[in-house]
Amino acid sequence: MSNKLLHNGFCPVCGQPILNVIKMKDGTICTECAAKIRVMFPVHYEKSTVKGSNPVCVDPLKDIAVNNYEETLQKARAYRESLREKYNGYNAVYVVDNVEVEQGSGVFASPVLNVYGHVLYGTFFLEDDAILLHGDNQIQISLLYGKIINSSSPAPITSEDIKDRERRFIFKWQYDGTAQEGYPFQFAFTNKNLPVEAGDLIVK
Repeated sequence: MSNKLLHNGFCPVCGQPILNVIKMKDGTICTECAAKIRVMFPVHYEKSTVKGSNPVCVDPLKDIAVNNYEETLQKARAYRESLREKYNGYNAVYVVDNVEVEQGSGVFASPVLNVYGHVLYGTFFLEDDAILLHGDNQIQISLLYGKIINSSSPAPITSEDIKDRERRFIFKWQYDGTAQEGYPFQFAFTNKNLPVEAGDLIVK
């Protein structure tokens, strides 16, 4: 059996093998290079026009030329720094879009607060200590549970998910255990009374 690395060609930006393809207007690049400019081109999901179908992923990078990558990279760096300055120098900012309480099932099920939103810039890691900015209040929180939002979600994280150690998907988060800038992401909290609502920020 061959041990040859399976890949999808080589990234025209960095020259490394492309394991996960990111399509652009005139070619494909690797996820690592895409991540460097993702802050300007956030992924989002739109409701499908086909009845019963999952939401459709919209990736603005498909309209950006690979040939303009270096210029785009410089703009992305400047844009990220402008956001950092706007948000008081925080290393990462997450914007809350929607909040729901999952009551769970069963007599002893504990409610779980599901927070849906997106990472504006920066990166959040599993078990990060962060701050919830709710109005004039700054509340210390820990980011213990979460998952990337994709075409088959948002689906609530339940108390059963949290208790069941076999269901590790909520602990793995994204590709490498992070919530990355430019992606929709879902956090879950076991404190159902956490004062969080749409428009609030989670920062670190």
